[in-house]
Amino acid sequence: MTTVDFSNIFAKIKSYETGGNWKTQMVAVADIPDSADFEADSDYIASLTTVHSVEKNYIKTPQGISAAHTALINSLNTGRGLMTYFGHGDANQLTTTNGFFTKTDAQALTNTSSPALVMTMTCLAGDFGQVGADSLGETLVKTTNGAAAVWAAGTIQCDVDGRSIGGVMVSNLFMNGIARLGDAIIAATAANTDRATACRAYNLLGDPALAAGNMDSIRPGPQTPTTTATYAEWVNWAMAPVVVDQGVGLNPGDDADGDGVNNSNEYVAGTDPLSDSSELTIVTAAPIAGDKIVVTWGSSNHRTYDLERCTDLMSGQYQAVGSSISATPPLNTFTDTVTGITSPIYRIRVK
Repeated sequence: MTTVDFSNIFAKIKSYETGGNWKTQMVAVADIPDSADFEADSDYIASLTTVHSVEKNYIKTPQGISAAHTALINSLNTGRGLMTYFGHGDANQLTTTNGFFTKTDAQALTNTSSPALVMTMTCLAGDFGQVGADSLGETLVKTTNGAAAVWAAGTIQCDVDGRSIGGVMVSNLFMNGIARLGDAIIAATAANTDRATACRAYNLLGDPALAAGNMDSIRPGPQTPTTTATYAEWVNWAMAPVVVDQGVGLNPGDDADGDGVNNSNEYVAGTDPLSDSSELTIVTAAPIAGDKIVVTWGSSNHRTYDLERCTDLMSGQYQAVGSSISATPPLNTFTDTVTGITSPIYRIRVK
């Protein structure tokens, strides 16, 4: 990696997170079906997101490669928030026939302010182990334009695994409220424990902190047990094994992640004691028609909440507008009627 490569990567991360209407558009690309139905796989992935308008670019026949190639280049240069690919490929190209999309194509892209998140469910596109020879994925990330990040296999892989793992990735990022790319990858791996080897075939070329999904969502805390745990049970379940083994920072008054909220309060709130970005907080308070405000906050299983409103911060007086609200993880919403009230202030209490 050179300083120029890093400069290119940082510029594209900034452009991607700044965003624009192009981020709500997706191009789903499929190779010519053979023993694997790449079109069906692509249809499935596209069906999992409702936040994108989906453009399908399916090669279908060898004679269709030229037109599909031109269409893909145009789409990426115009700007697409997400590109997915199902089909054959290798470290240098998508499809192994006639060079449908190559490293040369990646280097010639002109999408300076609209780099895509690229997810390729194919073989070897994410290989980074060849000294002096960048793969297609590396080229897309390091070039001036191209991709903000690439998630791709570094080894031979099967389309069945790509469909399964890719489906969880898309669902987590765009429908399940997971904002950060790295968190979505961790969740996808956890959801495919029976195919752990296949999950390890995939590499992230880019920044795991990239806000690829919902920018308003908080990082989810640990998955809650089926019943409300005691504090001791919660420690063994919520803390990383290495932390439990060391026995440091486990007391109720300790603050394991240094976020100003002690473990006891993290336990009550159901937030992640090892993540300073996991907190009980109001995410949005958005006005809608009819003198109403929709309040959204991060929630955790087996909790109930009171939503309180203040109309005069100097008085410090809060009034309950919603009581004993059951949790609907990962987010709760409540619609408050505010006729005649200007600039209300909200707070959330866990019971």
